[in-house]
Amino acid sequence: MGRLMKADTLLLLQAAGVGALLAPGLGALAAWAGQRDVTHAAPLLVLPGALAGSLATALTLQGWHRAGGVDSGWPATRMAAWIVLHLLWILPALLGVTIFLMQSMGRVDVGVDVGGIDIDAGIGILLMLAAVGSAMVWGLPAYFLAWLGCRRFLARMMRASEYRA
Repeated sequence: MGRLMKADTLLLLQAAGVGALLAPGLGALAAWAGQRDVTHAAPLLVLPGALAGSLATALTLQGWHRAGGVDSGWPATRMAAWIVLHLLWILPALLGVTIFLMQSMGRVDVGVDVGGIDIDAGIGILLMLAAVGSAMVWGLPAYFLAWLGCRRFLARMMRASEYRA
């Protein structure tokens, strides 16, 4: 199946899959740390995680292509670092909005009474909480997974460019 897809598409799908797996884990760990029973809501974080992973990778690929692709000399570590830098602002935003929506619909209790807080302050509080959790819990595993994916991606792109030459 991997041979039927372009390397860019395969890397995006890998990132979406990793995001879909790590985001509920992040939600469950945050629930455990906060002693809140929100593990039933963790599967709702699958979609934001998949979106964050694929969007972060797409932004990195766009920058890589703009820089010249294989000829730009980007190593796997640089690509992985850029993916994680994108994740550290995309994932908290998506998780914060998702948690806020779940709280306002009564699907989950995060211990913040959003009834007495205006909507901007509520979203701001949740985004700050998600940013801290994301930086600690998401960043390191995402870096190593992105690094492995980037190594395969760059190796495949080099083989493809050599084959064309």
